[in-house]
Amino acid sequence: MDQDPRGWPPPTRGWDHELIPGPRRGVTDKDHSAGERVGGRITFEDRVGADNWNRLETGFEIRADRLSRRDGTPPAGEPCGRYGEGGQGDSSGLFRSDDLTDHAIGSDLGVGVGGIDGSSELLQRKEPSPLRQDDRSQDRRHQDLRLWKDSLDNRMGQGRIEEAVSLAPFTTFKIGGPADLFFRAKSADDLVTILTHTREMEIPTFLLGGGANILVSDAGFRGLVVKSELDSITFLDSDRVRAGAGVHVFPDLILETVKKGLGGLHHFVGIPGTVGGAIWQNLHFLSPAPERERTVFIEEVVESAEILSAEGDRTVVDREYLQFGYDYSILHDRDDVVLSVTFQLEQGSRDGMERVMAENLHWRKERHPDLRTLPSAGSMFKKIEGVGAGRLIDECGLKGRVMGGAQIFERHANIIVNRGGATARDVLALMELAQDRVQEDTGQILVPEITLVGEF
Repeated sequence: MDQDPRGWPPPTRGWDHELIPGPRRGVTDKDHSAGERVGGRITFEDRVGADNWNRLETGFEIRADRLSRRDGTPPAGEPCGRYGEGGQGDSSGLFRSDDLTDHAIGSDLGVGVGGIDGSSELLQRKEPSPLRQDDRSQDRRHQDLRLWKDSLDNRMGQGRIEEAVSLAPFTTFKIGGPADLFFRAKSADDLVTILTHTREMEIPTFLLGGGANILVSDAGFRGLVVKSELDSITFLDSDRVRAGAGVHVFPDLILETVKKGLGGLHHFVGIPGTVGGAIWQNLHFLSPAPERERTVFIEEVVESAEILSAEGDRTVVDREYLQFGYDYSILHDRDDVVLSVTFQLEQGSRDGMERVMAENLHWRKERHPDLRTLPSAGSMFKKIEGVGAGRLIDECGLKGRVMGGAQIFERHANIIVNRGGATARDVLALMELAQDRVQEDTGQILVPEITLVGEF
């Protein structure tokens, strides 16, 4: 898909409908892109040549030589002819001449991930089908949910998979609807077992740590949310410590290491999040006062990490493998999952570390909201070299602007706070306002730093 001009990351979704090259068109994999389901609409984009894009949307007819199922096998009764003009579907009768409406492809007609295999072309606009697509989609969702629930119960044990769990209490924003399914991973074995199973079953899954730097949809998450609760802390020798991915960096890990006179993690005092999230984002903060001359990154004290790799291997990797950058690690681009991290720390003065912690907490208190009274997700937009995103938003006169229960924070314009009862829609409205005004007034483009979770 083309990059969204506003820089939005793609919504976290389980469905991935894909146009597969048709042999008669003579195009390559590079010439097609994945379909994306956004806001109740499924859209496919089929690139023909370098710069010519044809959009196939809800309400258009599609010519398809062959449809493939979730497992990649074609349905019975092919070819299906001109879809939308009396084409014959598979033997189940699910494909009908007027089925091309909101969820006509894949998610409720049994086609699944395979999408369309064969040539496709834009034909003519059709009126929406009078069939009750929403009802069928809802039925399919319930069927999938029961299948996933039964499969997970069999694998993980009865009673461990919860249903319809509100995600708001598990986030620092205190915003978000329910997860269809919810699981608390208490050990590395738990996490490996369930993630291996969800990959095999193609169950849409989101791994949740401390709930910082995310915005969960008001509709929640369609699939399984796995809460990482790997909370073990083990001191290996005089200056090395291993922490589970679900350990909270502050207060748990920082206080335990400072108590033993080990420095390196104390710079990150007051920042919410777990060890796994800290590695994902390469947690950072300014170096000690008064100079605060550079940024200190958590990568500086990472020795190694145990991961479940995208290939399904449980292995230990070194710091170089993680390819840290500013607000970045290789985890952004690979389906690797952190199980634990070993930190190489330094012996130091406990009094000196506590002084730095007190100074950093004071600095944050002057600029950041108290999450106990004004929940937030931290910085909403990525850093712009040479000028802060917050400064640009402030210069556009948006500091303090309110939408519903959400507000651009009065002391730091790159933070949005939940004043009580805020919805994800409120937050997105403020973010889009900030993006539009900053681009209009300054020409700068604000790119979201937070992750959107669920249906937007």
